[in-house]
Amino acid sequence: MEKVGIVPYADWTFVYWTEGKDIVRTLLDIDAKPVPTTRVYDKVFRNYFNTGNIEEMPPFKITGVTKNQYRLLMTLYKNWDSVLTYGELAKKAGFPNGGRFAGSCMAINPLPLIVPCHHVIGIKNAFKFTGDANIKKYMLTIERRMDDVWKKLKIKR
Repeated sequence: MEKVGIVPYADWTFVYWTEGKDIVRTLLDIDAKPVPTTRVYDKVFRNYFNTGNIEEMPPFKITGVTKNQYRLLMTLYKNWDSVLTYGELAKKAGFPNGGRFAGSCMAINPLPLIVPCHHVIGIKNAFKFTGDANIKKYMLTIERRMDDVWKKLKIKR
């Protein structure tokens, strides 16, 4: 695995690694030093942070997870356009009582943004996740999905 891209944005940096043409790991990091790169996927991620859209998803592979974790992560990937609760995601993946399992999978997600763990919310605390809640809120905001969050939580805005 080689580190290939560092895309600076606001007060933090999006870092990604590849194996061949596949992205295998992503990370939002407040300590990474922004450096200019001309890597192939930088344009895709810069576009995301500027518009909230990913025009064309780069190729990726998920490794280092169990078969059930993989199934849950791929279910979330296939529902990229949705905001789901942990329980809803688990049920869609075939784990009807697996809300906690879904939460643990989001915590170990090797590809945040590509597999959009920020789209999964808790009923009691929508923005609790491994990392800075402001990043999750920001990502949902630039994607124009906050209304979906409020609807899930049955909060009128």
